[in-house]
Order: sequence, then structure tokens, then C-alpha cells
Amino acid sequence: MQRARAYLLPILSGLLLVLSFPGFNFYLLEWFFLVPLLWTLQKATLKQSFISGTLMGMTLAGGGFWWMFNLGGIVLNTTGMINLIFPLAYSLTIAPLFGLIALVFQFLRRESRISELLLLPVVTVALFSIYPMLFYFKLGDSQSYWLTAVQAVDITGVYGLDFLIVLVNILFFKLLTSPKELWGKPMPIIALLLITVWFGYGYFSLASWDQKIEGWESKRIGIVQPNRSATL
Repeated sequence: MQRARAYLLPILSGLLLVLSFPGFNFYLLEWFFLVPLLWTLQKATLKQSFISGTLMGMTLAGGGFWWMFNLGGIVLNTTGMINLIFPLAYSLTIAPLFGLIALVFQFLRRESRISELLLLPVVTVALFSIYPMLFYFKLGDSQSYWLTAVQAVDITGVYGLDFLIVLVNILFFKLLTSPKELWGKPMPIIALLLITVWFGYGYFSLASWDQKIEGWESKRIGIVQPNRSATL
């Protein structure tokens, strides 16, 4: 059961992340997607942590970048199962990012006294900012439909939203597994204050913007893409 959990929970985290992005658009799931992975990391070794994170990354790449299956047919005119090479190859390049996040977080949480509530968001944002990708994406990309959540990006950039998403994930996990560890410590209070300020700014900023555009003129715009049939 422990071995099965070590494989299934990271896959579940990857699936939750896939479902949160446009296409499926269950964007609220991203605020909890790391919980299954964090459950796996509780007693994992560094090697197991890297494998679990990588497995989550492969699930994300397989589910989120499935369209790369068509890449070979469009660019190289390849057919059939040969086209699987492209999504599989990309999975192998993007998945280690999440393996590194799990590995570095697991190492630092044991070797430092830094609060995990701060450690995981910092590690995630730092590695996302330096890891090379062919098709760049950020965790905050999935929140484009939740306008309240994205307003403060005009101050922090998308990495600020990434930080907040991971912060909510680790805070929720701590509340589920070890709520007593949070009592009497400053970091949980700071985290809750940061979340409140972020969404408070988003609410009032969005309301102000909506009020501004109420009196604007509207225009109908049509976009034509000539290489495909016209659809809504």
C-alpha cells in the first residue's frame, strides 16, 4: 500500500494540475493540487522525493501537452505511433522540474529551520524561474478566468501568483495533517495576512476597473484564421 501510494498520489497531483488549466478549466483545483504529493513526501527519502515529483511532472506533461502528438504530423509529416516520440520527449524534459522542486524542498526542510510555509513557495518560484523550457508556462496561467485572483499580478508579476498558489497548498496541507504545529507561530499568521491582502486587493481593484469600463463604447471584432474552417 505504501508503494502504491508513493506512485498514485503524485499522479493524482499531476491530474489535478492538468484539470486546473484551460481546456478543462477547473482552476480552483490548483490551490490544492500539491496536497497528494506532499502526503507522499512526509517520510520519503531524497531519491523517492525526486521520483515522486518527476512522476507528477510526467503526468502534467502527458495530460497538458498532449497536442504535441500532432506536432510531428504537422512539421515532419510523420504518422501513427511515431508521433508519440514528441510528447514523450517533452515529458522527459519538463518532468524533472517538479522532481527538483520535491528534492530541494525535502532536503531544505530537514537541513534548515525555515518554515515550510515559506520554503516550498520560494523553492517552487526559484526553480520555475531558472529551469529551461521549450514552451514556458507558469502555475498562475491557469487562473485567467478567476479575475479576482490575478489582479495583483500587475504589481508582482505572475511569480507572485505562483508563490501564493503554492503557499495556499502547503498551508492547507498543514491544516489537514498537523494543525497543532501552526499554533503560536508567526509564519501561519503572515501567510493568512498575505492571502487576505492579495484577494482584498483583487476584489477592490476589479470592482474599480468594472466601474471604469461601464461607460466605455463597445466594438465587435472578428478574427479570421485562414487555415481552418470558420467556427464560433
